[in-house]
Amino acid sequence: MTPLAVILYEDQRGPEKEFGLHNLVVACVADDAGEDRFALRRTLDGRPMKGVQNLLRSCRKDIRRLSAKGQQVFALVDNDAIRHQLKHEGITESADDAAVVRAGATLRSGSTCSC
Repeated sequence: MTPLAVILYEDQRGPEKEFGLHNLVVACVADDAGEDRFALRRTLDGRPMKGVQNLLRSCRKDIRRLSAKGQQVFALVDNDAIRHQLKHEGITESADDAAVVRAGATLRSGSTCSC
């Protein structure tokens, strides 16, 4: 089954079949949407990326592959980690949230990755 969405996590563990943060996100989305979490889990592909640099690289370079069948791609990253990483791109740690999201979602060919 093709997932409806791909969720990229900055998690340092790297690729794992099961991990707690993704299970929590699935449970929260299921509760909010009034859906069965076990059915929803099959439609959300969670991918720990082993760090914010790898997560941003995937958003910027692999977005077409990640969304090849029309999936939405989301990035879940700590606020302080993304701000620290984006300071090399001119984003200050005091920048407003909208500026951080815009900088993190700047991708090739007009694709988007929601942060």
